[in-house]
Amino acid sequence: MRSATPDKLRFAIPLFTVLVVLLFTLSCVVSYQSLRDEQRMGSRQEAQRMLLAFEAHSTRLFDYTDGYLRAIRAYHADHGVSEKWLRFVGEIKAPHANQFSGIVTIVDREGWVVYQSETPSDKLKSFGSMASLDHFQYFIGHPGDSLFVGATRLGKMTGKLQYRLARPLLRDGVFDGMVMVTLLPDHITEFYQNLSLGSHSTVTMLTLEPKLIARQPAPAPEMFGRLFSELKKNHGIDIDSVEGGSAFGITGPFDDIRRDVFYKKLATYPVALMVSIAERDIDDAVAGARRNLSLLALAFAVFALLVCVLALRMSGQNRRLAEADAASQKLATQLQASEAFQLSIMNSVAAEIAVLGRDGTIIAVNEPWQRFSRENGREPGKLAPNTEVGANYLVFGTVDVEASAALDGIRAVLDGSLPQFSTEYPCHSPQQMRWFSMMVTPLGESANEGVVVTHTDISEMKQIQCKLEANEEALRASVTVAEGALQRQQEIQDELVQVEKMAALGGLVAGIAHEINTPIGVTLSSATYLEAETRKTDALYKTGELTEDGLTDYFATAAQATQLMAINSHRASDLIQSFKQVAVDQTGGERRQFDLASYIDEVLLSLQPWLKKGNVEVAVNCPSGLLIDGFPGALSQVLSNLLMNSLNHAFEPGQGGHVSIEVSLPDAAGEWIELAFRDDGKGISPELHDKVFEPFFTTRRGKGGSGLGLNIVFNIVHKTLKGTLVLERSSAACAHFTLRFPRTLPR
Repeated sequence: MRSATPDKLRFAIPLFTVLVVLLFTLSCVVSYQSLRDEQRMGSRQEAQRMLLAFEAHSTRLFDYTDGYLRAIRAYHADHGVSEKWLRFVGEIKAPHANQFSGIVTIVDREGWVVYQSETPSDKLKSFGSMASLDHFQYFIGHPGDSLFVGATRLGKMTGKLQYRLARPLLRDGVFDGMVMVTLLPDHITEFYQNLSLGSHSTVTMLTLEPKLIARQPAPAPEMFGRLFSELKKNHGIDIDSVEGGSAFGITGPFDDIRRDVFYKKLATYPVALMVSIAERDIDDAVAGARRNLSLLALAFAVFALLVCVLALRMSGQNRRLAEADAASQKLATQLQASEAFQLSIMNSVAAEIAVLGRDGTIIAVNEPWQRFSRENGREPGKLAPNTEVGANYLVFGTVDVEASAALDGIRAVLDGSLPQFSTEYPCHSPQQMRWFSMMVTPLGESANEGVVVTHTDISEMKQIQCKLEANEEALRASVTVAEGALQRQQEIQDELVQVEKMAALGGLVAGIAHEINTPIGVTLSSATYLEAETRKTDALYKTGELTEDGLTDYFATAAQATQLMAINSHRASDLIQSFKQVAVDQTGGERRQFDLASYIDEVLLSLQPWLKKGNVEVAVNCPSGLLIDGFPGALSQVLSNLLMNSLNHAFEPGQGGHVSIEVSLPDAAGEWIELAFRDDGKGISPELHDKVFEPFFTTRRGKGGSGLGLNIVFNIVHKTLKGTLVLERSSAACAHFTLRFPRTLPR
């Protein structure tokens, strides 16, 4: 039995290793997060200190600049734009030349430049009016003395970024213009370079609008002049607060970097300051620690994995030793059970089975083999020679042909010449003759270990096979007789079809003869009457008694008679021609091209006597000029049989009715013809729909019905016209046949 301890260790060791690695990794993650939080808190404290330093730096700059503006304005009020005033401007500017662009501008109350340093007076008008400047508009809307700081723009003269500080010129407390000084934002660059900020952290100076004055690192030029109203709307940053504040984890509006922002407004100037710490810089500051902790966790995981593998190998060796011991005991038990099981299977099989060794020696046999050997032994109760265990089955004395062939087959399988061998042979016993099937198969994948010989009694199967062969022979004879009868039936049916055709043709001749009798009789009467009138007129002429009126009457009579003879002669000629064409088509069966509409009219004309007798009117709707390449006689036979079927079955004697023949082209290419044949008679019962095309089926048995009319139509349509004929089931109140056939019959 397998030991439980190695199994538990096999699962416990990896689980314990995974837990240790997870705990150590978790401790590394916690350490890294703690270190990052400490770095973040330190960065925030450093940013607050930088904001205070930025405030002191900016306050000093604006204090000096505002004092500079006040001094220029006061000296200008006393001296105006004069040489003395210009020297004064240069003297107070010189100490801070690197912070100023060197441009001082005086604008009058109308917005015109009256002075700009380094610009000749005759060029001042080229600047135009500055009344639209933010500075000028601010002083117009805010009377009194105040400082205005404008947003940074690109200077037209210098081509550099610059911003302006301005104060109003007052005369008796009323706005009388303004004085401006231009500053370069380079001072913030020098301040930023002295700070210990990361490469993504920034310092920013804004107006209270808010618009950008300066920023480091320098932003894109399009940022200058833009209104950043989203600072308060989206991020809650109120830059008009002197106390200031902070906003953590915001993105924008200057870029898409996540930052912690600290801000405040200068106490005495309309300027706001911002210092931001980028999270990237915090991550960069602790990147080395993160890398070291990751390497430490990886090294620990590898070490734990090696320890786990070593422990598993030791546990596996113990488990394999225990399993090997259990397997050896189990194998011995299975071998014993397998031998007993195989022996029981061999004994339970009805066939005789023997296992032969490589040399033909019998290794094992089942009970049916021993029983059969005893029954066919030379001495009662003893086995037949060479059939017991230990004997060589291939060594026989005198053997017959069947036994010799069987032994050769066994030898062929044993030496690998054949993959397997089977044969059937008779076996004579004292009681009866029996048949056996012998199968020889290799004992394993090949015959190196021996073969299995199986004998199966197939005597009953042989008897059944003999009976089947006798039955098969009798069946062949019956099939031959049936085929002859079927052939004779087909010949009789073909003869009946021909008889039906000739009978129809004979009826057609009789009908045409009756129909042609009237026009010929009228023609004969007219000719006889004209002959009598001619003799009478000739006699009067010879005696000299012929008057002018008599001659006129004779001419009128002659004209009328000849007209009657001509009309009736043409009618007789048409009837004869129609009969001739239809008769030739029905009997000759030649293929030709014909106009379908005209041919339908000819068929109807030949059937006119029966239509008149039955008082049936036929309406034809067929496109004119529709040429058909096929067998007109077959189509004539189809139409004739359909019409005669309606006359004989659809209408009672003297009832009369209507038949419609409608021709259409169902496909877009016009390659098929569809002919719909309808009558308004008493219809066909639904239970008879499947029988109407069967040969010899008729509802008028004993009343002149042969049962071949519709069968002939069906066969002609399918075999000769290569089409289809369907009895529609849409209505039982009338008969509706649909005939479809190709416009050009395949050759």
